[in-house]
Parts: sequence; C-alpha cells; structure tokens
Amino acid sequence: MPQYADLSHFLLNICSTITREDISEITVSINDDPLTIIWGENVEFKTKENPDPPTECIGLKFDFPLNKEIGYMKICFSLKNIYPVGPVDVCLFGGGTTATGLAICGPVCSETNECESLFNHKETVCVPVTVTPFARPGAARTICCGKPEISTETSCYGERTSCSFTVSQELCIELPITFGAQVETGSISVQCDGVSNGSCNCSDEEMQELPSKAPLTQRERRFFSR
Repeated sequence: MPQYADLSHFLLNICSTITREDISEITVSINDDPLTIIWGENVEFKTKENPDPPTECIGLKFDFPLNKEIGYMKICFSLKNIYPVGPVDVCLFGGGTTATGLAICGPVCSETNECESLFNHKETVCVPVTVTPFARPGAARTICCGKPEISTETSCYGERTSCSFTVSQELCIELPITFGAQVETGSISVQCDGVSNGSCNCSDEEMQELPSKAPLTQRERRFFSR
C-alpha cells in the first residue's frame, strides 16, 4: 500500500463458514459519522468462487473510501454464534495497489494457540571471563633402575637434599558460555468501565492478554583460549 494513498476498500478474511445470516448487527462510521450499510453494495462477502476483482482477496468486504490524511474508520459487527479468536488476514486496496500480509484478531473457524504480536530487541551482551591455570601433581611412582650398590662409606655422594626441575605444557581450554535473555513485563493495570446487561459491545476496545513471562531463549557458543 503506498504510504500516501487513499483507501478504496478492504477485506477481512474471517471464518469462511460465517454468512450474512450469522451477522446480527454491523455498523460503520467515518470520522464518527455513521454510514448506511447496504448489503451487496458497500458490504458483502467475497468467496473463492467470486473473489474481490482488483485484489483477488476473499472475506468480508467493506467498500468505504477513506481519506489518507484526515479520515479514520470504525467498524463493528456482532455474530449470533461464538467463534474462536485468532489471526484474521486483512487485504487493503488503494492507489491501484493491493496490500496483504497483514492480520488482526478476529473470528476464525478453528481454535488457535493465541493471537500474538512479535517484537524483537537487539542487545550486545558482554561478560568478563577469567581463566586461572593450575597444576596438581598426581601420585608419585618410584621405579628402581638396576641393582642396589652396597658401600662401606658412612656418607653419601652429593650435597643437595632434593632435586628441582620445571615441566611446561601447552593447554587448550574450552569455555562453554550460554547466552540468553529473560523477559518480564511490568505490573498490569486495568481501566474499569461500567457494567451492563447483554453481550459485549464491539465499540469498546478489547484488551489483549499478555503473558507475564516470556520463555527463556538460549544459545550456546564455545570459545578457545591458549
């Protein structure tokens, strides 16, 4: 959809089993001015056998032009039966261009896991790493080389009581480090409105339940230090 194109019409690909008889009420307003609904003209169902001509999209079509600068539209429709809520594809047409790949929460045919929005956040993670080498001697093993010598001397050869030497060894150290992120949301608040009898009014904004804690995602990398 061009950024500065007026909206010609759009379609909501709701559950395909929903027909005109399943909709008890439908209202459309532009800039808070209610519009007249005429089934078959400005509101209609488009199917696979009879798709929308310019877009080839299907679903519940709303043919109400909308000004790109000063126009805003409110749509409300009530269903006679209860349907699961899930992602509903939206097809927009304006400026001679079709825009697809968009979705909102709406009535679907089968139960879905949830209707969710995906966000991403880039971070550069830094962690200090200290490598301290160590050398631990194992158990010494003494091996006699040759036969012992017997002498009548009362003193031994040499002046030292011990021998010292060095041993060097090249090491390759593997450091498994796991990186991840724990996401937590803040405290949830709610704005309470009045209570009335009857079914929900679609003109009220629905609140979408958010998970209190996102699953921990981890990625392990291995580093080598010599």
